[in-house]
Amino acid sequence: MTDHINWKERYLELESQMLDMMKMTQRLIIDERNHQNAYVNKTVINQIDDTLEIVAIAVGNKPQFLFEVINEKEKVLYRKHTKYKNSIKINQLLFKEPFKIKISIKNDTSESFTSFYETHILNEESAY
Repeated sequence: MTDHINWKERYLELESQMLDMMKMTQRLIIDERNHQNAYVNKTVINQIDDTLEIVAIAVGNKPQFLFEVINEKEKVLYRKHTKYKNSIKINQLLFKEPFKIKISIKNDTSESFTSFYETHILNEESAY
């Protein structure tokens, strides 16, 4: 028995199948990323004189941010929607009472904010 295998044809067929599988995997990864919920991974807080800079390190698909300065009773003192910018600078002298920063985040395609993150009280010792 002699089998004649056309190795070149077989190789091209396998190469085509691998290419199709790679394209399918790539589509699945893109679809998964688009359906992923946005969330704040951590925050970095820098203070220079009386200015606080809060940077939100987030995971999401084109995340949009809403920063709110809230007091201890959860009353909103200041609100700023920064769209795609993940940081905000705040002058501490504008607030006479202790405050926290609440960060709301959503994906570009989402209708409403899906995740929330609150910092600890930032100016507790200087507020009084």
